[in-house]
Amino acid sequence: MRTSGYLGMVALTFYHLLGTGDVHVLLHVTGLIRLDRDSLFIEWQASRVEHLRSPQKWTRGEVQQLVVPLASIESVSYKPRWLSAGTLTIRAFSLTTLQALPGAINAFWSVKVHRSERARARELTGESSLRLANQRLHELESGEPR
Repeated sequence: MRTSGYLGMVALTFYHLLGTGDVHVLLHVTGLIRLDRDSLFIEWQASRVEHLRSPQKWTRGEVQQLVVPLASIESVSYKPRWLSAGTLTIRAFSLTTLQALPGAINAFWSVKVHRSERARARELTGESSLRLANQRLHELESGEPR
């Protein structure tokens, strides 16, 4: 178990469709997620193409970052799939915590994790769950609210 520094990173690649009617934007998102001492560090870059009915040029966006304190996170889980990508899900205590992430819905953010990143996703989930439990235990013992 690592107690200081950051845990190895998990690579993310997923697609997200925005829009309704005739105007759609497809995002191809690549990124990394890692666990620091007291926060999750999420970094991503989205490439986008508009108007899916006719081929268009992909436009690459800027790299974006979000640091989410562990105190704001309710849970981190990973569900592997046998023949396809597994799902990494982060659940926050507030609706605003994850709203900057592409594909976030309310207090949830779920992304597909490629099979090659499966072991790292399990390690990240296990370590973050352990840190969250230790944090909650410390809050209960000290009487401090979340």
